[in-house]
Amino acid sequence: MTTLISSMKYEPSVIDLTTFQETESEKHILESTCSAILRTLTKRSCTILAQMGSTVRAALDINSIFNMNTNQQIPTNQSSPD
Repeated sequence: MTTLISSMKYEPSVIDLTTFQETESEKHILESTCSAILRTLTKRSCTILAQMGSTVRAALDINSIFNMNTNQQIPTNQSSPD
């Protein structure tokens, strides 16, 4: 199997876009493919942003709890000199 994979070579085809005339079916395929890719990327980025927002919110909550605990005045038993 490894020899089969290593013997396969991918050679990309080059399309001259200045002279390229797509048919209606090719145009439809390109549009639907681009649309599907864009939808997927949008969903994925929204998911990532939501996860980041949740993480930031949790960090802010932890920080505010920490600040509440550290901002309390600690009474001292020191007497001021007269």
